[in-house]
Amino acid sequence: MRNRDALKARKVESAQSSDSATAEDSGLVTESKQPHGKFREWLDAIEKHGPLMTRDMAGAALAVSRQRVHQLISKGQLRTVRVGNYRYVPLAALEAFRANRKSNGRPPAPESSAARRRNGSPKE
Repeated sequence: MRNRDALKARKVESAQSSDSATAEDSGLVTESKQPHGKFREWLDAIEKHGPLMTRDMAGAALAVSRQRVHQLISKGQLRTVRVGNYRYVPLAALEAFRANRKSNGRPPAPESSAARRRNGSPKE
């Protein structure tokens, strides 16, 4: 007899909890569920600075290694944003760096006289 009563009590409790879950899903519960903690901090950073990238993502976008991204950050050439214990590169900072970026390597050589003759360019 006790087992039946305990079983009925469990069924009633589970039915009540499923009713409250249904009420939450349907929007009848007015309790607001706002993100908190690290996720809230992440959302705040995105609202303030726009899309954020990891250093690996920034390296891939710039076609450089992760170590080069660290060098750019430490030299102050690439701005980062701290979110919790991590640093992220805002997309706007990455685009600004690209716009001001100097080309790497040797500057282009002037066209040789043989190349000018082949291309039909006039002599200087």
